Amino acid sequence: PSGAWNDIARAPSLAGDGNGNVIVAWEDFRNTTQDNRMPDVYVRPCNGATLSCGAESKLNTDTGAAVQRRPRVAMNGANAVVVWEDQRERGAESPRVYARFSLDSGQSWGTEARVNKDAGGGLAATWRDSAINPVVAYAADGTVFAAWEQSANGTTAPADIYAAIWSGAAWSTPVRVD
Repeated sequence: PSGAWNDIARAPSLAGDGNGNVIVAWEDFRNTTQDNRMPDVYVRPCNGATLSCGAESKLNTDTGAAVQRRPRVAMNGANAVVVWEDQRERGAESPRVYARFSLDSGQSWGTEARVNKDAGGGLAATWRDSAINPVVAYAADGTVFAAWEQSANGTTAPADIYAAIWSGAAWSTPVRVD
């Protein structure tokens, strides 16, 4: 840490594999400027017994012009997933949910994918839809589930809870679960 005003890390999430490996995810302001205060999502794999940690990785791949926040991490053996709220497509009024997977306890990460979709399963959720506060979990059989709050057709519309399942290649069409 440099002690600079943007030397801020917050909103941690932590998951372990049951074998001593953990992954920590957080929102980080290191790449921000005085005029562009946009946090990114970072992760770091660690040995849970000694808290010695490997290299950190920035998960969001946008150019830094949007806020990424509220990361949540889940692990199942060496498999890990992080979901987060992302404002790159429609800004603060209509954030989306993104995810990235690791198959090696957080040493490397696959391509990011958007989780929330429209009712027909496409990525064209309207500009007025807002997906926030994502969570993620592995079932005992390895199935990955994500859930989030979604306000449809207006940022002040009442929120509902939606969930989707990872198929191994893509996220399913979301289902309203509340």
